[in-house]
Amino acid sequence: MRTGIIKILNNANSNINKLEKNILGNNLELDETDINIQVKHILEDMQSILDYIAVNIHKKYCNNTQKKIYFIYSPIGENESQYINRLNKNFPGLHDKYPDIYNLLSNVQSFNDKSNWLVKLNDLTNEVKHNDLYISKVEKEKHTSFQSNDVSMHIVGDMSIQRFGESYGAFGTGEVYIGGEGRISFYEDGTIQIGSGFYNANNGETNGVEKIISFTNIVKSKKYNEDIVNLLKLIIDKEKILISNIEKYI
Repeated sequence: MRTGIIKILNNANSNINKLEKNILGNNLELDETDINIQVKHILEDMQSILDYIAVNIHKKYCNNTQKKIYFIYSPIGENESQYINRLNKNFPGLHDKYPDIYNLLSNVQSFNDKSNWLVKLNDLTNEVKHNDLYISKVEKEKHTSFQSNDVSMHIVGDMSIQRFGESYGAFGTGEVYIGGEGRISFYEDGTIQIGSGFYNANNGETNGVEKIISFTNIVKSKKYNEDIVNLLKLIIDKEKILISNIEKYI
């Protein structure tokens, strides 16, 4: 069983990398159905890993004839005592007789791990299996770059010039990146000095500055409004740690 768990883990990790390459490398319209099917399979694999761990633990350490065994997770807001009460019903004796195993299981629960990766995995897997395939949404993210001979400025989203007291600055809908050795200055009339060149944000005039607009694909979880690839990476990294810690017990 341990070999199977590792193989499923490696397969899920490989599929996450393939999904990321597909999203980042596709400048055309992404097939939303295809993306969500890929996410569905990854989520189900990662959920299966936890359930197989639970089955192994149950067989080795719990005297219980219960037929269906699932990994017990603690929803947000549940305290440890409530979790122990539910755990005892399905894994009798585990908390009292095998504290090392219990601690490994409790460390990943929402009352200890504030990333809530376990809750998110359970929520998304149940949603995509039983309610809605389209748990992810495909979006286009706009990038605007300004480049002169000696400095560049990159903004995620559209750019605007805003005034704060006696100062002015450039703002986008996301991050702003600046690189190079030149100087960037902002002026009241909307002109931005970008190294040795100038750009006017009001009328779009350029002098020694090249403006480049590009778009990249981004896929977000509808429920959590997070980048789905980063969310999947978080979950699988947490599972890798759990498997590494608990492997000797299963």
